[in-house]
Amino acid sequence: MRKMLSFIQKYMDRKSSIIELFILVLLETVMVILISSKTASLVNSIIDKVNVYFNLTVFLFVIAAYLVIRYTRAMLNKRIVTIYEKNIYEDVITRVSNASLLDIYKNGKGNVVSLLMNENSQIKTYIFYYLCDLAYQPFLFIWVFIYMCGIAPSFALIMTILMMTTIVISYFASKSLSKINNQRNEENAKRLTVQKEIFSNVITLKMYQNENYLSQKNEEASLDILNSSKKYIKRKSINYFPSLINEYLPVAIVVIGGVILYRNGSLSFGGFVAVLQLFTTVSLPMSKYAQTIVETKNTIETVKRLENTLFVIGKKEDIKSLDKIQENGKYAYEIKNLSFGYLDEFVLKDISLAIEKNQHIGIVGKTGAGKSTLLNILLGAITEYKGEVSFFGSNMKTLAQEDIWKHIAYVDQNKYLMNGTVAYNIFQDNVVDADNIEDILIRTNLNKDITKLEQGLDTVVANGGVNLSGGQKEKIAIGRALYKDADILIFDEPASALDEESEQRLIDTIDMCKFKTIIIVTHRKDMLEKCDKIFKVGEGKICEVTYDEITENL
Repeated sequence: MRKMLSFIQKYMDRKSSIIELFILVLLETVMVILISSKTASLVNSIIDKVNVYFNLTVFLFVIAAYLVIRYTRAMLNKRIVTIYEKNIYEDVITRVSNASLLDIYKNGKGNVVSLLMNENSQIKTYIFYYLCDLAYQPFLFIWVFIYMCGIAPSFALIMTILMMTTIVISYFASKSLSKINNQRNEENAKRLTVQKEIFSNVITLKMYQNENYLSQKNEEASLDILNSSKKYIKRKSINYFPSLINEYLPVAIVVIGGVILYRNGSLSFGGFVAVLQLFTTVSLPMSKYAQTIVETKNTIETVKRLENTLFVIGKKEDIKSLDKIQENGKYAYEIKNLSFGYLDEFVLKDISLAIEKNQHIGIVGKTGAGKSTLLNILLGAITEYKGEVSFFGSNMKTLAQEDIWKHIAYVDQNKYLMNGTVAYNIFQDNVVDADNIEDILIRTNLNKDITKLEQGLDTVVANGGVNLSGGQKEKIAIGRALYKDADILIFDEPASALDEESEQRLIDTIDMCKFKTIIIVTHRKDMLEKCDKIFKVGEGKICEVTYDEITENL
């Protein structure tokens, strides 16, 4: 419990927020007792026709104070949820962006999505609906018990027995229902995964006449959730009867007992009204307290899962470079006896490689050979390798990623574009003169495309570029890399969607970069022809090959 509250409090802008919330909850329960007490006084004064206006004024004042406290508590609760959601999402995004690729691989993209969606949603729901109840219901029960002991001790004893019985019955009913509901949610998540798979690949599935696969997968998922829903409805129906008993039987017992005591003269009419009011006030929250306990246990487990994943994802502190980048050295990269693998499977085994400054290097290899892994090591995105990688003469593991990336421009296979204008995707928020803009557009052959776009460079890139062709996206990504004017340009299949003219323009541009170190993963003959050296990656090894040797197999 303490660990869960500490986790929530960690994402508050003020560490006292949770304590303030519980203080308001305590005050709210005190006001409930005061309302019942003043209700009794008001009812008795009306019957006796004594001090009616005074008691009415006090009663209304207490009601107003209660509403102010309740409103303040609700606003603070909402503020806590909002701040928690903002800060936890920022933390997760920061951790994921700072995490190494091996961290992401070990935890899986699904876990990251789960962090952002399922786990955080459950904690947020708990804070909003159950956190206050965790303190409110016990506080209320204690105050009501003390107050009723002063009015009618027998009622206090009856109330305690009834409340404990209610909590026990509700706890086992809620626990069973929660378990079935979790199973139903899991089955629903599986069905959503299946539907996403179907929608994402519907063209391929239909093209190869796999409609039966569609139907079978969907039917299996739907059948599982149907069975889970039946169990849930059945259990909820069974739980309906204990809930009826919990809600109505205790009230009936209190009413009957109160009438008997009132007729015997042991209880005033105002006292009877106060007892009935208090009991109905406390009975419903206490009948739901078992659900609060179940949700608390579930949330504690959720926090544990969330903390475990957060501990791995981006667990490293901000690293400052322990060494200086030696820009006057001979080599851009020196790799010695490097080995790396995901889990127990090695992708690269004891490789060595040297790339001189201003060399143009081509890298080839079959799919899955380790080309992208090698690039990620050169980028400094993967650091959990054996061996040594030097970057401009400095051990890469001693350098901060920010310092490495100042010297590198990268175009990946996916050609990621941000939701902004074309100009923003290339030049960011920098002020760029017209000549520089024109130069980038010509070198990427993007100048012709810009004239075809209705708003030119101010055209908004929607949802990662759905309103642009594959070639246009590729040119924008290349333009962004060229504009950075970094010492090293790394391209991963840069011409996969380019037309012949644009590809030739890119080849000419690369050829003109005499004072840049360029590393290209490609299978295009014309690009490889312009490279100073070509390396082939395969079976965990890397070796230098000639242009003629490679082109024979392309």
